[in-house]
Amino acid sequence: MVDIRIGQTRSRTRITPEGEFEEYYEVEFFVGDARHKLEVSPIGFTAKKAEELVKARATELIALQGKKVTL
Repeated sequence: MVDIRIGQTRSRTRITPEGEFEEYYEVEFFVGDARHKLEVSPIGFTAKKAEELVKARATELIALQGKKVTL
């Protein structure tokens, strides 16, 4: 079983290639000791929605752990 913890949620702003400002939320989470982050739209943002997105992404990351890829 892997420990998943949600850290800080930060409001961020970036400038798009068109020169417009775009706001987003950065949700920090940890899978074991590894730090990850998700970018989430502020439109319709809720803590429950953020938690669901973190769970989905963490599930993908955990599925990759320990896999050997042959080329």
